[in-house]
Amino acid sequence: MRILLINLAKDVDRLTFSRQQFAQQELSFERLEATNGRDLSQEEYEHFISSRPRNGKRQWTRGKVGCFLSHSHAWKICADGPDDCIAIVEDDLHISSDFRYFVTDTSWMPDDFDIIRLEKPTNRIKLDKQPASTHRGRGTYRLYSTSWCAGSYILSKKGAQKLLSVPEEFHENPDRFMFCHEDSVIASQLNTYQVAPSLTTQDKYDSAKPAFASNIETPDIVSTDRITLMDKIKHLSPQEILLVIKKTFQGYRRVNFKP
Repeated sequence: MRILLINLAKDVDRLTFSRQQFAQQELSFERLEATNGRDLSQEEYEHFISSRPRNGKRQWTRGKVGCFLSHSHAWKICADGPDDCIAIVEDDLHISSDFRYFVTDTSWMPDDFDIIRLEKPTNRIKLDKQPASTHRGRGTYRLYSTSWCAGSYILSKKGAQKLLSVPEEFHENPDRFMFCHEDSVIASQLNTYQVAPSLTTQDKYDSAKPAFASNIETPDIVSTDRITLMDKIKHLSPQEILLVIKKTFQGYRRVNFKP
């Protein structure tokens, strides 16, 4: 399977980190030059956000603009290329030793998939009770809820075409656009699956001492796009807390990373 690694030109340490991990599994990848939103001219930046209003709820920071342009570039490569699917990965991932068995064999993939998430989500998610397939002790489950993070996923050609068909005015940053059922116009229409236990996890979420800072947010800007369960609970009413408990009984659960 073709693997595209999204990497900014300035992030040499991240590229070295990724090369070491892929080399350990005897895998190769193609480096996809990421767009640095901070390098866009003011005119380019304003043109991007003017055609993609976010109704005042969230802001298009330059980091998020770059992130969207980088991932959408990968989607276009998938949509226009000869491959039925490709793996898209970011450069700050810890990768399971089983990763190679999932990108060198397609027999485990559900026939109808648009996206298969390989990464550990940061929130509780609702999965089908039974996996669509199992491979090397991991299940691939249909996903029925919002899920955060877009650090690694397999995208089918038809899935890429669906993403690219959405008008600009409905664009969001990649994980919200692909996986947020509440705000995305396309997420609930995609056939999305999750590998569990996950095959990757982002360094910033799963390390006691993260090696890589976020490339999306700057220290003086607090993101309003992703709020953790604990953040929510601090501000929830009793009725909202009951809803969280209800979701737990409805099958929402954590997916952990298995090295």
